[in-house]
Amino acid sequence: MAKNRALVGATVGMLAGVLMLAPSVLADGHGDGGAVTGTVTSFTLPGSSASSTGSDGSIAISEANGSTETISIAPTTTIDMSAGVLAGLLSGAASTQQVTVAVSGSAAGTPVAREIRVAEGGDQGSGTGPRGESYRGDISAVTTTSITIGQYTLTFAPNVRVSYGDRRLTAAEIPTGVAAKVSLDKSGDVTRVQLLADPSVPKDEAVSGTITAASSTSVTIGQYTLALSPNAVIKYHDFSLSAAQIPTGVEAKAKIGKDLTVGKIILVTDPNLPPSKELHGAVTAVGTGTISLDGYTLSVDPSAAIAYQGTAYTLASIQSGWDVAVRLNDGGAVTDITIAQGPQQSSSQASTGSSQGGD
Repeated sequence: MAKNRALVGATVGMLAGVLMLAPSVLADGHGDGGAVTGTVTSFTLPGSSASSTGSDGSIAISEANGSTETISIAPTTTIDMSAGVLAGLLSGAASTQQVTVAVSGSAAGTPVAREIRVAEGGDQGSGTGPRGESYRGDISAVTTTSITIGQYTLTFAPNVRVSYGDRRLTAAEIPTGVAAKVSLDKSGDVTRVQLLADPSVPKDEAVSGTITAASSTSVTIGQYTLALSPNAVIKYHDFSLSAAQIPTGVEAKAKIGKDLTVGKIILVTDPNLPPSKELHGAVTAVGTGTISLDGYTLSVDPSAAIAYQGTAYTLASIQSGWDVAVRLNDGGAVTDITIAQGPQQSSSQASTGSSQGGD
């Protein structure tokens, strides 16, 4: 439905131009530039068979004070309303339509309309839509062309904007069962949808909460399950982790892009990694490719350097209770183990080989 801002022509439905009548004072007390607002009780266009004043049409308005005002509609009177409202007036179906008529002269003592428009707060659409330029309600249905909000089903304007907080969405992403505010044009079409809630999309570009699930392609944080960007950055202090290393049951903050994918995750805690890349403590266990100390079980890089006082050792030769210092790389793997105390050097413990087999 496109807005009709046009002139009433010589035949019914002929709209183009703007009327500029000479200033005058109307006999009924409405001066030049005055206006009448009320409910339309009858409406005819110039040149129609129902016109009662030659080529002019007329509009009768019942005002709030109970009086009825009849105003001529000239061939050049501006009509500023939707096609739906105009059709309703012509058919007589829109008997409750509120309009404002700006008058700018008189002919034979009858006011002449300069402009007729829908009154502020009046029905801007087909006569069955919400009153005013905006409306709030719960969304119960959405299609590619319309939205049902509250008691009304409204048509989307061609370039309808949908937003939730700072986020821009498409019409296909509008959820149901949530509150929203819609803005309407003069045709009653929806030009903007502002969601007041959305259970599937965070309102802001960052969301904090507990990670309850994670995979190579998605993460669930708080109430939201969000897709991971292929190049998502996952940080814990100085560590840069892979999606496979995202722990569950920990607090985190996720940054979300305009495409609603997670571009960055900052872990607040991680039970699998120390807060720094260096760790010192007593060994509690050694496994195949792992070493445990200070409450952490860490992966050991196959090429990790392991030594005691300059003598190379294998991972398998390290025993529980030995005091060691380890260094981790960006991905959280141990790349260096320095044995501080523990071994009694012997040819059976020292090794110059590169093998680091487990127990």
